[in-house]
Amino acid sequence: MYPNIDVRYYTDAGTLKYDIIVRPGGNVNDIALLYDGVDKLEVKNKELVIGTSVGEVKELYPYSYQLQKDTRQSLDCKYSVTGNLVRFKI
Repeated sequence: MYPNIDVRYYTDAGTLKYDIIVRPGGNVNDIALLYDGVDKLEVKNKELVIGTSVGEVKELYPYSYQLQKDTRQSLDCKYSVTGNLVRFKI
C-alpha cells in the first residue's frame, strides 16, 4: 500500500474486513483512504459513516495496537475526515 505498510482483506461472518499493517519504518501518517462516488463522509460516535445514494454504511471505530514483547498494547486511534479523504489519528 505504502512503504512498510500492507493491507490485508478478509471476511468475518460474511462481512468484508481489512487490516492495515504498519511495519517498522512505516508511517501511519502516510495512510490516506480516498472514497470515490460517496455522497458524504463523517464520523459519528467514533464510527465512519459513509453516505451513498442507497443509504448509509458504517465502519466501526478503528482498532489499533502495537506489539511489545508479544503483547498487544492498545493505542487510541480515530478517523480524520477531510472531504472524501480518510486518515487515522493515533
